[in-house]
Amino acid sequence: MKLAKREKLFIGGAAGFIGILVIMQLIVFPYFDEKSRMKKEIQSFIKYSELLDEVGSRGQSDSFSAGRDRILSERSPSFSLMSFANESAIAAGIQPKNMKPSKGREKDGYVEDMIEVSIDGISSSQLYDFLYRVEKPEEYIFIKRINAKKIKNQEGYLDATIRILTYQKQES
Repeated sequence: MKLAKREKLFIGGAAGFIGILVIMQLIVFPYFDEKSRMKKEIQSFIKYSELLDEVGSRGQSDSFSAGRDRILSERSPSFSLMSFANESAIAAGIQPKNMKPSKGREKDGYVEDMIEVSIDGISSSQLYDFLYRVEKPEEYIFIKRINAKKIKNQEGYLDATIRILTYQKQES
């Protein structure tokens, strides 16, 4: 069946129109929908993080001052964060590569006592066990930061650097 030039043009125009509609439906509209969804998620995340900051700072300051004196005074005067971290590492079956102590800022007569523990070639289960043994919020011993990297040539092992924080009575 032969089509006239006018019919061919009509079919070509209809196919082009349908093609444009398909492109719009599959590419353009989802792009703008995703863009608006991302904006809403970002705004929601910002509101949520502001709420967490507000609640966290209020809760931390209240809880920090409430039981801090009693808990830290019950702690043995010979308590050493470095030995505590070392004992926790041994109990978790790992050998720290490096332990670097440092002092942080002063707050209400207490000074932050920090130690940075570097561990090479640790499995994720050993890291979990170590973190579980180290962090004791009820004794004001916290994990402040964890930096873990995969070891490229050893599947399933990590190099980790963990910053542990506690408070000590500031000596006059």
